[in-house]
Amino acid sequence: MERKKKELSKAETIQSLKVGLSIVEVISKKNRPLKYNEILSETSLSKNNLYKYLNTLTMLGILYRDEYSLKYFLGPKLAEYGYQTINQENILEHITPHLREINDYSNETLLYAVPAERGPIVVKLLSGSHTLNIGAQIGTLLPLKSACGKLYYAYENEQADDWVEYEFKQLSKEDQSMLKKQKPQIIQQRITFANEPIAPGVSSLAVPILDFRSQLLGTVIMVGFKDRIPSSLDDHLAEYLQRKGREMSEILGGDGE
Repeated sequence: MERKKKELSKAETIQSLKVGLSIVEVISKKNRPLKYNEILSETSLSKNNLYKYLNTLTMLGILYRDEYSLKYFLGPKLAEYGYQTINQENILEHITPHLREINDYSNETLLYAVPAERGPIVVKLLSGSHTLNIGAQIGTLLPLKSACGKLYYAYENEQADDWVEYEFKQLSKEDQSMLKKQKPQIIQQRITFANEPIAPGVSSLAVPILDFRSQLLGTVIMVGFKDRIPSSLDDHLAEYLQRKGREMSEILGGDGE
């Protein structure tokens, strides 16, 4: 696989910094992802040359090509270098195709929650194939004892620090001790499990979406009946969600390892 990548870089890429950056600028000025033909119409390049430039920029991580929409986004390297500030709207645009893929694969309800001063708030919901009252909708604030809340405790997001401190004090001494012990494992495994406190009979697991500084951008939560939702990494569905979380982090410039 590695040899194939090297052959591609020699045969189908060219080096011209000025032209390459002009392509990046086209996407940046449009402030949205573009398809190949849209980029072509904005440049004076031939189809063949544009194809080579896009290959090179994508290979370097300066651009990212989404395999579902076939659109080109500003890539993770730009986020890493600080050239592009990624806001939550852009993040959702990047990860929504992946959320749909997970939803189709699992047939379970998916939530995406982002940091807020009053705690993680649900901004995206994809329903599963089973009738389920999860006690959450867009705009719902999730508690610390939820799978999502545990991630916010572990990763110490600045925007939610006051909320974490307040919620932590509301826990019993036993729950506080357990959460403290779980913290290193949560960071290492990048996944959490919980019986949902806002919906009896419902369980969840959640994975973090991290930026290049390993800061928490958001969380992807899978919710369903207890007998359908994994409670450990021994389950293939948990491994799948863990892997997809790493992939989405990598797309946004974070560490996928």
